[in-house]
Amino acid sequence: MRNDCMTTEEMAALLDGRLTAHERRRIDAHLENCPSCLAELIAARAEYREFLSPPAGRPRRRGSVALAAAAAAVAILAVAVLLRSPAADGDLRAGAKLVRGIVAESRLGELRLPGDRRLPGLLPAHRGPAVEPEAGREAERRLAAAAGRHPKNASIRLLLGYLYLARGDLGMAEVSCREADRLEPDDPAILTALAVVRYRLGRNDEALGLLRRASSFSGAPPETFYNLAVVAARTGDAALSAWSRDAYLARDAGSPWVMQLRALVP
Repeated sequence: MRNDCMTTEEMAALLDGRLTAHERRRIDAHLENCPSCLAELIAARAEYREFLSPPAGRPRRRGSVALAAAAAAVAILAVAVLLRSPAADGDLRAGAKLVRGIVAESRLGELRLPGDRRLPGLLPAHRGPAVEPEAGREAERRLAAAAGRHPKNASIRLLLGYLYLARGDLGMAEVSCREADRLEPDDPAILTALAVVRYRLGRNDEALGLLRRASSFSGAPPETFYNLAVVAARTGDAALSAWSRDAYLARDAGSPWVMQLRALVP
């Protein structure tokens, strides 16, 4: 642990929104470069959500936000000794399955999220059946546990980013996608996901820059070009929008989103 790592009190203040703007900027900058604190924050957030809204039939636990954060920090350190392969991690597989359902059921706006090439088949191309409200908490708990065991795994951070985005928590979605990008720089799927978050935050120029960068890689997913077509149109670059639309159609002509893209970018 570094000397500037988050204290339990700071983590508690972050979770319940008591930080000043200056403190939040300082902590955000720290989280970008400290996987340990990020893992603890993800676990603490899952613990805090359960503390506030326990599953049906389970009584609310006594305690405080600080105690919940401290307990989660201890738990994440305890499971870190389990060094199994991410692909075989039961929590990761279960969390990924839950995120698939949650994302399928969520309305994410104009843009599309890419599938993760490291864990194929996670995201469906169309809306699925209804998801139980408790699924979000369970997915967060599962992925937080997997993140503690595999602190250098970008897929887990990307899945958490998708989960937070689907639930409307754009701040945590950005933190998670930024951490995925730190772990695997220049991955076009991660850059595309981060662009979706920035677009939802109203930072269209940043989203456009990320999508331009993602589209320059040979392995860019079709969703990169779909999103680039939409964002370029919204920022007034008609030529780039048309080129990106055609690039998407060339890559994924059978997509159920073709008609929607043609409506957005005639």
